[in-house]
Amino acid sequence: MAFFAMGIFWGAWHALVPDVKIAVGADDGALGLALLCVALGAVPAMVLGGRLVDRIEPGLLPATVLAFGVAAVLPGLAGSPVELGAALFVLGLASGMMDVVMNARIGAIEAATGVRAMHMAHALFAVVYLVVALGTGAARDAALDPPVILTSVGAAIVALGLVTARLGREDRIARPDLDDVTPDADGLVRRRIDGPVLLLGIIAFAAFLSENGWQSWSALFLERTFEVDPWLGSMGPAVVGTALAVGRFGGQALAMKVSDAALIAGAAIVAIAGGTAMALAPSPIVVFASLFVAAAGASVIAPSALSLAGRTAEPRRRGAAVATVGVIAYTGFFVGPAMLGFVADAAGLRTALGMIAVVLAFVIPCLLVHHAWSDAYLKRPVSTQRKDGLS
Repeated sequence: MAFFAMGIFWGAWHALVPDVKIAVGADDGALGLALLCVALGAVPAMVLGGRLVDRIEPGLLPATVLAFGVAAVLPGLAGSPVELGAALFVLGLASGMMDVVMNARIGAIEAATGVRAMHMAHALFAVVYLVVALGTGAARDAALDPPVILTSVGAAIVALGLVTARLGREDRIARPDLDDVTPDADGLVRRRIDGPVLLLGIIAFAAFLSENGWQSWSALFLERTFEVDPWLGSMGPAVVGTALAVGRFGGQALAMKVSDAALIAGAAIVAIAGGTAMALAPSPIVVFASLFVAAAGASVIAPSALSLAGRTAEPRRRGAAVATVGVIAYTGFFVGPAMLGFVADAAGLRTALGMIAVVLAFVIPCLLVHHAWSDAYLKRPVSTQRKDGLS
């Protein structure tokens, strides 16, 4: 339900960005700054969520969904860039907490059942995102205002939160409590984060930055560069949503057939090629085609990194590992649109979108270092591994 809630909001929001930009009177720089406020709220919330996820009963998940539903209404009520920034900060708090909790929950399910579920969960998010993005495009074409649309979105998410709370009463997947922490010599308990987990976080960071960057700016890119109608501009985020769903369902099928490293590397190469072609596209049809290829490739990277972190971590540290990768990954998700806004304001949207391919290029060297580091790390005595951990 949490993945559904996330898809509902972001599918509507990304299709609404051009209308919200006009409603609050923001230029590219001001919009980018307002979008950055999502990250400012989300990052501390994700850190807190990582600490709480193994300490609180499953009731934490429905609570975060309900809070996210209430916060989803706020951006539609903004009347200036400052108000929009404040609304997005509150939204970031709720979204960041829910992001970490729901991904850690999937990690626990994978560990308990042995069934790969991360790609499927993220694929369901993409399907909901697609449907809502298309619906929002039709609503924009019918002249519905952002407040009306986002109020409906918030109500739907609150309903999902109530359903999640109901289902959570019968949820008995084992949680690790404090098993993901290691006592130091002085008896204190501190969380440990190893190098390979940090690298997986960086890989997922690049993927989520790319996905949200394309989702946030593709509609504006189409409408400004090619002067297409709003309904066609809204097809940009819809194409991204379609590609994310297709890519993740494909990733689910491939996950049991190829190695994690091969899956991530191949996906990164596809995403880089598609992202470069999109930035250089001479027409809307080329934008749509290259955007689909790029998003389909990128869609596989983050779920693979999250799943790998959960499956390869020590059982006592699994929750911490998934939460750590999630925190770093979703920082990219929230920072990406703001970063592209600043670049677009200084050098144009084509340059900003081209920067996405540059960011994705870092995935492969990080993957190679992760592979070498993981082998070396796992061959060392456990006591040495713990000394190398980061508190």
